Parts: sequence; C-alpha cells; structure tokens
Amino acid sequence: MSRVRLPPVFLQHAHLRAGSQSAQPTTTNRDCPSEGCKIPVDIILRSSDGKSFGAHTKNLEVFTEGFPPADLANRSDQPEMEVVELPETSAILELFLKYTHNQRQPDLGKYPFAVVSGLAEAAEKYLAYSAMEVCRIQMRAQAQAHPMDVLMYASKHNYPDIRDAVAPFTLGLSLTKMRKDLAPNLFIAWVQYREHYLHAIQTVLSSPPSPMAQHKGGFWTCEGWLAFDSALLAKLGGGTFTLNDIRAFPTLVDQLMPLHLKDCAPCARRAQSWAVSASRTLSAAVPSFESCM
Repeated sequence: MSRVRLPPVFLQHAHLRAGSQSAQPTTTNRDCPSEGCKIPVDIILRSSDGKSFGAHTKNLEVFTEGFPPADLANRSDQPEMEVVELPETSAILELFLKYTHNQRQPDLGKYPFAVVSGLAEAAEKYLAYSAMEVCRIQMRAQAQAHPMDVLMYASKHNYPDIRDAVAPFTLGLSLTKMRKDLAPNLFIAWVQYREHYLHAIQTVLSSPPSPMAQHKGGFWTCEGWLAFDSALLAKLGGGTFTLNDIRAFPTLVDQLMPLHLKDCAPCARRAQSWAVSASRTLSAAVPSFESCM
C-alpha cells in the first residue's frame, strides 16, 4: 500500500503506517471527535497513547498548513484509509481536531494547563491559525501559575509581549533551574534582566524614608515602627529576600500598616512613602525583558 506523501513540516512530527500495529495499545473507535460532525472520515490520526481518531483530509488542508493537500492523501489505489501516528496525546489531539471544523470553538478554560499548553504547541507546529490566537491568550493568562512553561512557549514561538509579561514571575526560580532549562542566549538575557531587579532590591531596602516627625520624648522611631519593620522582614522571609518577595513589597506595606501603625500617623505616612518609592524604583530600574535580548 502506498503512503500519503507529506510535506517536510509534517514529516518531522508524524509517522505513517498502513495495517501495522502501534507500539501503544490502540482503540478501535475511529469516529470524528467533533460532536455532530457528518463529514465522511477519510484518514485516521493516532495519538501517542494509542487512541485513533477519524479525520477529514480536506478539513486538515483548509484549517492547517501542516498537513498534505487532500488530493495527495486521497489516493484511489489505496485499499484502506491511511493511519497517521502523531506525537500528541489523545487529550491534545482530540481537542486539536475540534479546531479543524467550522464550529464554535471549545472553552479552553475548562481544560488542564497541560492539555492547553500541548494544544498551543500543536497549533504552532501544524500552523492551525484558528487555534493559535486563542492559545496565545490562554498561555499569557497562565503566566503567574506556570511561568517557566509560558516563558519557553513565548520564546520558542516569538511572542515578545508574552515574554515581557511572564518574565517578572520567573524571578523566583533558581539560577540552577534556569541555566538547565533555557537556551544559552535566553539564559544570558534572563540573567541580565535579573540583575536589574537585584540592583533595585538593594536600592529599596537600603533607603527607607526618613522619619516624618519626632515622637513623644524626642524619639524618631516608635514601638509601632519597630513592630512594623519586624513584621515586614518576617513576611519577606526573615531577611532572606527573594525576587518574588520584593515585587510584593508595596502590597505587604499596605497590609501591615493597619496592624502596627494605626496609632502613629507620622510612621504610617513614612510607610506609605516607602511603598510608593519602592514601586517607582522597581518600575524605573527594571527594563522590559525584550530589551535584554
């Protein structure tokens, strides 16, 4: 039986077999996974975990650029439908095929991040434009929860806006992990970006505002300020500051002020001034990640 001729972009990611056994256990269900679809199935896509899905060569041609034209796939001398083995899991492949139909798109907010990120990779790989933009939006929304995955996705597929958005959330990751997982040029850019934050931290912590007014007895610092300062250090890891901690500095100040400084107006103003100056310092001192590339 002759094989379907695939363009180079597709050959990198698929292996075709006709009438052979997969290394993974397979299912016999070859229906189209798109609910209500009445288009005849003329090709079988098999996931990495052995599940087969019916698909339509014309739809794959229209909705993607990574699959061969339908007239190449539909050969009259083929006694059976070809089986195309893909590296995507069944959960990802089933979702991907829904984007090769003229129908309402699935709600990606209902799917686990691993499936959404896998769909995002499949959309980029097979050039499924109907899925690429919605995946880009979903990946950006997961920047704080999954910073490393989103950074690598944005860098691999050249989304500088997402890279800028996710970069601050990677600052709490270890230098060892970043060196191991990132490409050399991306790691160098990340280190340069991180250095700007380190300098900003030093500036913020070494320059609290001066006391606003003397307290009773001629003291410039009251017990409330000492309690506030101790609580702030405790919230920031007992003096062992991480880059993620320092980004939360202004928020922590706002949270601790009512607990420790509600009876001292001068110290409350001093704390507010510190939070404002910290925000300004961090905003002004740290460039976009893209500028470090």
